[in-house]
Amino acid sequence: MKIVKKILWVIPWSIIALSCVRESELLPQDQDSLHEVVFHAGWAPETKTALQEDGSVWWIPGDEIALFTDDGKKYCLKADCKEPSAITDFVGKIGESIEGNTTFYAIYPYDKAREWYSFTIPSVQYATAGGFSPGQFVSFARSNNNNLTFYNLCAGIKFSVTREGISKVVFKNRLDNESPITGDMRVKFYTLFPEDGYDWITTEYSGSSYSLTVYPSDGEYFIPGEYYYAAICPGSVSLVISMYTDDQVATLAPIDFCWQWIERSKIAVLREIDKGLSFENIDINSYASLGESILPDGIDKKAIQEVIFHTSSNVTTGTIVPSSIPKDVRWGYVDVEYYPVYFELKGTTAHYYTKADRYMMEGPRCISFIDWHELRSVDLSMFCTSQVAEFDSMFWNCINLESVNLSSFDTHNSRTFAAMFDSCKKLRKLDISNFSSVNAQAGGMFRKCHNLVSLDLGDFNISGAYWTMDEFARNSRNCAIRCNAGTREALCEPNTLIKEEYITWVQPDDEMPILDPYRFDYHSTDFSKDKTIKVLQEASVGKGINIVLIGEGYSDRMIADGSYDDDMRKAMNAIFKDEPYASFRNYFNVYEVYAVSENELPGESNTVFDVVLGGIDSENGPYSYYEEYNIKKYARIPDDDINETCVILIVNQTPGILAGVAHPGYIIEGDDVNDVTDYARGGSVALVCRQMGDDYYSFVVAHEFGHGFAKLADEYIVYGGAMEDWEKESYINMSNQYGWWKNIDFTNNPASIKWSRFLSDERYAGTVDIYEGATYSNGCWRPSEYSIMHNDAVESMFNAPSREAIYKRIHRLAFGKEWQYDYEEFVEYDQKNIDAEKAALAAPMILRPSACEILGKPFMKIDKSVTPDGEERIRVIMN
Repeated sequence: MKIVKKILWVIPWSIIALSCVRESELLPQDQDSLHEVVFHAGWAPETKTALQEDGSVWWIPGDEIALFTDDGKKYCLKADCKEPSAITDFVGKIGESIEGNTTFYAIYPYDKAREWYSFTIPSVQYATAGGFSPGQFVSFARSNNNNLTFYNLCAGIKFSVTREGISKVVFKNRLDNESPITGDMRVKFYTLFPEDGYDWITTEYSGSSYSLTVYPSDGEYFIPGEYYYAAICPGSVSLVISMYTDDQVATLAPIDFCWQWIERSKIAVLREIDKGLSFENIDINSYASLGESILPDGIDKKAIQEVIFHTSSNVTTGTIVPSSIPKDVRWGYVDVEYYPVYFELKGTTAHYYTKADRYMMEGPRCISFIDWHELRSVDLSMFCTSQVAEFDSMFWNCINLESVNLSSFDTHNSRTFAAMFDSCKKLRKLDISNFSSVNAQAGGMFRKCHNLVSLDLGDFNISGAYWTMDEFARNSRNCAIRCNAGTREALCEPNTLIKEEYITWVQPDDEMPILDPYRFDYHSTDFSKDKTIKVLQEASVGKGINIVLIGEGYSDRMIADGSYDDDMRKAMNAIFKDEPYASFRNYFNVYEVYAVSENELPGESNTVFDVVLGGIDSENGPYSYYEEYNIKKYARIPDDDINETCVILIVNQTPGILAGVAHPGYIIEGDDVNDVTDYARGGSVALVCRQMGDDYYSFVVAHEFGHGFAKLADEYIVYGGAMEDWEKESYINMSNQYGWWKNIDFTNNPASIKWSRFLSDERYAGTVDIYEGATYSNGCWRPSEYSIMHNDAVESMFNAPSREAIYKRIHRLAFGKEWQYDYEEFVEYDQKNIDAEKAALAAPMILRPSACEILGKPFMKIDKSVTPDGEERIRVIMN
């Protein structure tokens, strides 16, 4: 079988370095111009060239240094000591005088020096028992005369083994995105050298490596109980260590996966690294390696529904998977033999081809399918996973995954499986009976696996996080689990979230039964209307502001009988019944997008957006969740640009603790959050329960749309008490940065409160004031006693500051940045609202229930994150 060889030539970075100095080789005729010199070589207390039994450090006969002069020429000087010595002279011939302003740079040993500022820590080293091998620990000196003081450039590893017959030890840095441990390095020069600390050394990424292979130099095998030494680059390490005999291998994963900093000139001691490990036979298959990322650039993971890995294949394509190419080849530095992996996308199926017999996950992390939302099936039975230490989040958020084959996985040296299958909501059957681990960390491993009916854990031991099986089998309500007694006990601890009434426990030696999922009262069969659209209204003024109405928990029969259409149209009418929306209705596009759910019980069955709206599960309290990916997919059907789209999700359920919630600051994607100023940019998602009276439904839609569209805050004061500092700070920061929350303030000073202009305008006398209590708290003030953002008083309205915020946002979105706000124009429009508000205040006030039924703490969540594209995203959830 032919192995591909690839050689890439690159221009070394040293050519374009500021000094522009290149190493010059001496020609024979140059010898006559040389003169002999003697350099006196002492050492800093840290320097290690030969480690003595008493711990002292000496030069040894035959040591050679590379001496560089200002012009970059390299000379070899040799130690003249006759026996190991703490100091020595280095003698040789150079072409420069040692007088004057010449600066000399020296690197020990000679063969590790590349140029005056760069050196190599070998990726393959031969270690002797009891100390560093000669020339193994690289050192550096800089001087303006012939006195050289050497400082170490390396850190060290000291290790021992317990087993006979270990012939090779491989150290691999798990932090392989930032911390090479061997290969080509550079010395950085600062004014305070060497007093400037540890940060002298940086890696040359064109020739650095994340691994170190150590062989015994004094025999075929490492001697049990003896200490061996190796040199590495100082810095952050989290080492995965593999030990090889002639035909077996064992791997030690980092303990708790914590990284450590190994300082320059310090030695990390690793005792008995093989103790307690299980050695496995080495197979003779050929392997193609794949790293964590397996998609070539430009391939959209959302286009892939199936993945097929081909082996022993002669198929080649124009695309090689980048992570199948060794790093040193990618960087164009080393000639390496490897099996490339070719990629091809045919329809919705991704094909991987290689001539190798099998695939290798190169570790220490597994390959990643995170957020492959459309992936339905993948077979990984041709993979070797012996190098993998971490399987966490491997299939996280694969919300459509139905089938996965992991039968070849070797996990005996792996420690963490956290969130490995988190949110694999359509996975029905999973067999990981071949998994094994010591003290496996499995927090969230099966979280939100809603439809599992068969889980074979074999002898796999799960411990740790109480949320390992949070919302497990929620929709199937019927799952068979085969596991050992220890795992069953861990899964059923009182603080876990598993519902044992859903589980049929299977003894280790019994066959796995075939269970049917729970049968809900109704199951949709006609999905033809799914993802179709109905235009309810088209804008006739401006650019058109998009509102998208979608139903959750609506079956095919509810669409056929007109319930879906009726509920969406009532939601639209609820938005435009109030000012300013009523006057500017023709500025909006309103779309109804059909979403056909399998069942009709949101939060308990199979629905399109997997909504949980507080009160469905008493354990969740005021809890709100929806599947973000599907919301985006349906919301962009009318218009792919959803940056400013307001989505209203009508949920087919009765109100519990919550009648509705909104994510007013959900900047869906791609927004420039620095351009929000006074107009509160950003898309939003609101969730509203439908199963309540039409009047209350209409009010809740208007209230939540007030949050979502204009970024208005709640004006509730339910339980009183002072607002917590973190919450107050969040409100203030978002108000200042994004222009949100125009209807509340944290001062009651009439001169500086946000609506001071209205207070000093006689036209608003009697309609705008300062009332304590908003966002469920005291110490916060609102502009009116009653409003839509407070409670549903008959004839209640958005108050004047809220109307102004809505007016500004409507015009900004309709006409763009060119539109400028004019206060008098607003008041001229608003006069009819002022009159209506005064009339309503003069009449008896009839109060209806508010949209908030929470007792205790307010339901508010604020989150600030960065999207995979690097865009900042703000997420706020309000009741």
